[in-house]
Amino acid sequence: MEQREEELLVLVKSWQGHIPIPHVDILILDEIGKNISGAGMDTKVANRSVTGLANCWPGTPIIERIFVRDISSNSYGNAVGLGMADVISDRLLHKIDWKPTRINSLTASTPAAIRTPVHFAADRDCIEVMMPTVGKLDMADVTFCRIRNTMEVNRALVSENLLPQIKANPICEILDGPLPFEFDTAGDLTEVFRGAEDLVHA
Repeated sequence: MEQREEELLVLVKSWQGHIPIPHVDILILDEIGKNISGAGMDTKVANRSVTGLANCWPGTPIIERIFVRDISSNSYGNAVGLGMADVISDRLLHKIDWKPTRINSLTASTPAAIRTPVHFAADRDCIEVMMPTVGKLDMADVTFCRIRNTMEVNRALVSENLLPQIKANPICEILDGPLPFEFDTAGDLTEVFRGAEDLVHA
């Protein structure tokens, strides 16, 4: 039984969702939530611990900065996990129900998981403020990956400078692109994850 359990553990770990890019400068999560992960975001997909420690899981992509745009409606205002982000939108901040958020965090003995990151009114501001912090002189070299949430990693928008890595990865399929990095008149990213089935290059 012990030997079989070890074999099954290897199998289960092979099913774990992950971002198929070894290094991402800015990961954009459209949402976090309790319906997505008990921690709000899957720590091994985001490569963050609930204490906010970055890149703590070996063998997973290095992610320099995380921008979280919103809370899932099915999380009912519980924003546990926002402390793992580097920047959030005011949209997310205004939806937080602090009572369940605090109860969840303190019951789990993870107060850092609800620390409030720097936040801005528009998505564009959040992204532009983070870009100079990833250690690159030329902002054209900054890499992006945008996913709906850490449970749905089968489809993503990635920056064009990651195209060689995407093409070289046999598990990736390019469905469309290049596409513009579009913002609406309020400076927020347009919705993109309706109808897509797999990895999308933008």
